[in-house]
Amino acid sequence: MNYDRATWFSIASSLQSDPDSVHPSSRAQLVDDALSMGREGSLAYDAAMEQTLYLDKEEDFVPWSAAVTATSYVSLMLRGSDAGAPMAEYIQAQAEHLYERLGYDPIEGEAFQVR
Repeated sequence: MNYDRATWFSIASSLQSDPDSVHPSSRAQLVDDALSMGREGSLAYDAAMEQTLYLDKEEDFVPWSAAVTATSYVSLMLRGSDAGAPMAEYIQAQAEHLYERLGYDPIEGEAFQVR
């Protein structure tokens, strides 16, 4: 569902202040919808990306799964451009709390690249 611009920013503000006030599957749907509408051009990307600002507080798998899928397209389109690295850094920063909480054990010989 598409909302007017002010409503999208209001939703993003609510997610940032109290993400748990919205059910995890609804948070996932909001992120997915916003970025899908950004991709198709019916929502400006600043309003779409605003829905991801709260992800630094998100710990549920379902919204993160939607966010990774939805931001993959944006990352792919920005790859090789001046905005590609900042986008990758942004997503990593949003997920950093998960690495800190859950930990990360690198596997010897495993290649990890940020593109």
